[in-house]
Amino acid sequence: MSPYKALFGVNTPIHLPHIPLDTNVSTMEEFFPERESMLETLKKSLCRARIRMKPFADHHRTEKVNADGTWVYLKLHPYVKTTLRAHKYPKLSPKYYGPFLFLARIRLTAYKLNLPPNSQIHLTFHVSLLKKAEGPPNVVHNIPEGSSNGLQPMHILDRTLARQGHKPVVKFLIQ
Repeated sequence: MSPYKALFGVNTPIHLPHIPLDTNVSTMEEFFPERESMLETLKKSLCRARIRMKPFADHHRTEKVNADGTWVYLKLHPYVKTTLRAHKYPKLSPKYYGPFLFLARIRLTAYKLNLPPNSQIHLTFHVSLLKKAEGPPNVVHNIPEGSSNGLQPMHILDRTLARQGHKPVVKFLIQ
């Protein structure tokens, strides 16, 4: 919903440009040119403000990775780290893992990395989770393997429908 509709309860009126001598009312003939000049002034002011604010908005934005073959460090979220391996002191676990080789740019903010095959993590990451590796890597933190200890389920023994909050969920008994 637009702010205009939220305030007045109707959609924004469509702006039609003024055609001279379109009306017989002299007051309207004076009002429309003033309105057109006011709208032009507003558009120019908004454009100047946008141009003035853009450098401040772009000040901290940098291109993280710009070429194939670049090495980057990967920042994992805390919930991802806990699914990989439980640390006794998670605050002391490494913040960045890697370096890993940058493979491809999927979209403007999505990048694909060359992770080890045993990492059990998807290969595509948001640009905010990457940090460019400068020079030769002096500290290498490998992504920990999953905490499954190599156990694989043999088969499903039983399943039941249970409630979790207000939603039904299926729970499994696995051998």
